[in-house]
Amino acid sequence: MFKALPIEKLDELIQQYQQVKTEYEKKRIVQQIASMRTPLAIEFLINVLNEKDYPLVRRWAAAGLGKLYELGTEAVPHLIETLKTDPDEQVRKWAAVALGNIGDERGIPALIETLLHDPFVEARYRAAAALMKLFAIDAKQALETALFNDPTSEVRGLAANALAFLSTTEDIIDVLLKAFQAGKLTKTMLLDSMSKLRPEIKESMKKRLQEIGTKITD
Repeated sequence: MFKALPIEKLDELIQQYQQVKTEYEKKRIVQQIASMRTPLAIEFLINVLNEKDYPLVRRWAAAGLGKLYELGTEAVPHLIETLKTDPDEQVRKWAAVALGNIGDERGIPALIETLLHDPFVEARYRAAAALMKLFAIDAKQALETALFNDPTSEVRGLAANALAFLSTTEDIIDVLLKAFQAGKLTKTMLLDSMSKLRPEIKESMKKRLQEIGTKITD
C-alpha cells in the first residue's frame, strides 16, 4: 500500500515514469500517482491505458481509475474502450471494476457485452458485480442469460444475486427456482441470492420452496 503523496510530487513522478525503462518501475510510479486525488492524476492514468507494451502498467492504471471513482467520470469512455478491446484479461477485469466504482451508466452496454462474451471468467464476474452496483435494470435479460448459460458457477451465482437485487416483482421467484431446478444454482447459491431479495419477495420465495418440498435454511 502506498501512502497518498502530495499533489506537488505529480510532475516529478511523471518525469520519472517517462525515464524509467522496466515495466515494474513504471508500475510502481503508476501506483504512487493513483494515490493522488487530483484530476491531473486521472489524465495521466487515462494516458497510461494506452501503454501497449506494458500490460501490468495498464492493469494498475485501470485499477487506479477505479479507486479515484469520484473524479473519474472523464475516464469512462477510455475504460469502456479498454474493456472492449484490451488483449490483457486482467486489464479488462480491472476496467470492469473501475466502471462499477465510478457508477456511470454509459458503461452498462460494454459491461453487458463483457458479461456475455468475454472469455475470461474474472472479467465476466466483475462485469456482473459492476452491473449490480450500477443498479442496471436494463441488464436483467443479460444477467438471466448468464445465470442459465455461463459455464462457471461463480458467475452464475453472482448473476442470480444481481437479478435478486434488481428485481422489484415476484417474477424473479420463477427465474431463480427454474435455475435451481435446472442445476444452475446450488442450495447455498440460492440462499445467497434470496438474501438480496426485497423482504416481501423473500417471504413469497420461502412459501414457494415449501410448496415444492425444498428445505432451505436461512
